[in-house]
Amino acid sequence: MSSFKQIITVLSCVFIFFGAIQMLAPKSKMEKPLKYILALTLLVVIISTVFGIKNMDIDIKTPTLNSDYLNAGRTYQTSAEYLIGAALKDNSVEFSKVSAKVDILEDESIVISEVIVYTSHNADTVSGIIKRHFNVLEVCVVNE
Repeated sequence: MSSFKQIITVLSCVFIFFGAIQMLAPKSKMEKPLKYILALTLLVVIISTVFGIKNMDIDIKTPTLNSDYLNAGRTYQTSAEYLIGAALKDNSVEFSKVSAKVDILEDESIVISEVIVYTSHNADTVSGIIKRHFNVLEVCVVNE
C-alpha cells in the first residue's frame, strides 16, 4: 500500500507543478509546444513511477580539459614549427628539421619557449633570424 501512496503523491506533485507552469506561461506561440513538453514529461514521470525505474545511468563522455590542451598544444607546436621554418627559408637558411616547444599559460596565451634547428648555417645567424621574427626565449642550433 505504501508504493500506491507514493505513486499518488508523486503524480499529485507533478500535476500541481505543471498546472503552475501553465498558469505562469505567456499565452503566445509557445503555449502549444509547452503543453507538448509538459505532456511528454508527465508521461515519463508516470512510466518511471509505475514501473519503478528509479535511476537511469547515462554515461556521456566529455573531453577533459587536459586532452583539449594537449591537442591544442600539438596544433600550436606544429604551426610554430611551420612558421619558423618559413621564416628561415625566406632568409635562405637551409635546415633539415625545426623543433619548437610551445607552452600555454594560465591566461591561455601561447609562448614559444624553445626552438631547436638542425642546420649547417651559423648559429648566431639562425638565432638572430628566429628572435627577430618570434618572441622565443631560447634558440638552440644543432650543426649538421
